Amino acid sequence: MTVEFTALPSSVHEPDEAQPPGTSITTCAEERPLTAGETALAVPGTPMITHQTLHGPLDVPALRAAVADLSTLHPVLTARILPGASGYILRRSPAAAAPALRWATWPEVGSGTESAAAPFSVGSPLLRATLHTRSSQSHQLTLALSHAIADGTSFMALHGTLWERYCAHTASLASQLPTPPSALPAPVEEMFTGRFTAQDIADFLRRRAERIDSTACARMAPLAALESGPGHEPGIHLRRTDIPADQLARLTQATRDCGISLHHALCAITLAAIRSQIPGPPHALAMTFMSPVDVRRRAGIPHDRLVMAVAVPDMTVDVTPDAHPLTLGTQISQQFRATVADGSIDRSIAAMPQLLAEAGNAAPMTAFISNVMNRATRALPPDELNAGPLEAYTYAPGPVPAVFFTDLPGQSMAFTLALPRAWYTAAQTNALAQAINRTFTRACR
Repeated sequence: MTVEFTALPSSVHEPDEAQPPGTSITTCAEERPLTAGETALAVPGTPMITHQTLHGPLDVPALRAAVADLSTLHPVLTARILPGASGYILRRSPAAAAPALRWATWPEVGSGTESAAAPFSVGSPLLRATLHTRSSQSHQLTLALSHAIADGTSFMALHGTLWERYCAHTASLASQLPTPPSALPAPVEEMFTGRFTAQDIADFLRRRAERIDSTACARMAPLAALESGPGHEPGIHLRRTDIPADQLARLTQATRDCGISLHHALCAITLAAIRSQIPGPPHALAMTFMSPVDVRRRAGIPHDRLVMAVAVPDMTVDVTPDAHPLTLGTQISQQFRATVADGSIDRSIAAMPQLLAEAGNAAPMTAFISNVMNRATRALPPDELNAGPLEAYTYAPGPVPAVFFTDLPGQSMAFTLALPRAWYTAAQTNALAQAINRTFTRACR
């Protein structure tokens, strides 16, 4: 089943609301400079977004109290990203309001959700929780979290905490919350910088640049673009497709038989589907993709801490029009193991300032692929709310199709496509969604 929904993001500014009683967390201002990686996401205001429909007796006061609890448990949510003397800073002060649940009527198609999912402007709150209500038994909850302060793993954990607190409030069991962290989370980049010498990083950057210069990366044609660059239409095309449990079970067993991870099989399915959308001679094309790698265990970071704790290595594989996804997944798996073994994962984090400062090191991309399976089902509301699938996505940079995999209740899964309207048409988005579905089926045979 493919579900189409619309997001038309444009940056919005949200003035601080009055601070609710008892939500002040710190008595003096605290700040730190943003790292290069955080700044790259803060400047465009990149959000991570989830939509979820809720059918049943929602206790709105309990949900409002649960949203307020998040700022107590994660004081970084009361911080703001602001211009500093030598770059952007993350600043927290008692004058800043904690994010609060916003209420709105059920949006019409093409309106309503775009403000809830819009990019974050400088100085605005870093979390938006918006409840769209159709009736007392029908709602849609949209959460948007600044990608500059968190990644997909911690965003899913935040969902889980939200519903844990909701259940506690509905059962009148909302006990005193634990003592929050005493300081803003330390940036992960700094944890890796000291592991390598300057020469190590220089050699890593040189090898990466040589590899990129020697690769002609294949991409889908950006049919919505103008001759001079991106088109004028803002926002993204979004399509969600649900994969039945029996089909996912067959793919999972096939990956075990091949000795590869489900994640690498999903990456291969995505690349094979995109290859089917690129016309031309039937020879192999080099396709480069990026997929976040969680480094929490490598850095000793709890899974529920709100922080950007991922490396985003790029990998390139040759893809023919008839490539079997599992064969391609084996190649991806082998390359990933080599990337971990030679230290490229850690070096890519330590070299983040140089990677972002040198435009020549920015590799053209075929796709951006993010997988939050095994996390999304831990973030579900209680059964009596009869929640719909958790639709999770963010914005891809430039002309890059982005694919997001989430698991669903009942051992099934879904993928969400996010294609920038300035580069791709709705027809291309529909065709790619259908191609991924067909390729998924082919991988299970």
